[in-house]
Amino acid sequence: FLVLMPVGFAFAKISSKKTYLKPRQSPSTQKLSSCAKNKTFFTVSPVDPSFIKTIAPLGNSNPPGHVLPTGHMYFYLEPQTADMNSTMEIPVVSPGDVVVDSIVSSENVSAGVTDFSFYFSPCKEVRVKWGHISTLSSKLSAALGPIGNSSPNCMTYNTGGSTYRACSKDVAVKIKAGERMGTIIKQ
Repeated sequence: FLVLMPVGFAFAKISSKKTYLKPRQSPSTQKLSSCAKNKTFFTVSPVDPSFIKTIAPLGNSNPPGHVLPTGHMYFYLEPQTADMNSTMEIPVVSPGDVVVDSIVSSENVSAGVTDFSFYFSPCKEVRVKWGHISTLSSKLSAALGPIGNSSPNCMTYNTGGSTYRACSKDVAVKIKAGERMGTIIKQ
């Protein structure tokens, strides 16, 4: 019996729907200039293209986690290494000059595993979320700081037989195109 566990991260333009993780225009996003006629926001691949195995399209369904079509895409990564059993850190870089305005930690309390997501914008009218990031760059980690049980922007919930704790923090971190944002760890 073979279980395939994809390693990847989510990429989505955020809608105006309300959720507990605040997909809204943040104070730092509101201060950005308008996109105006600029339609070229991203000029750098977020990961080395040789690692991209496939991209799950917008509207993908993938039961049991995504029974209904998703509002995001996934990049499924496959490191090019002879030893597929080794652990590998894959750098994730900024696709353009952006401002990260919110960072979310998501801890699977039951399994003791934490990953991160963050929202960023190149201009006022475009907001993007990346999720399933294993580690944050030192710049984003410093902006996030420690998030403990007493953080006002945390919530604990149960789903799929596991307990999770999600915490969010508003930040305003400028990141240049090609600058490291974090890593994805393939195990």
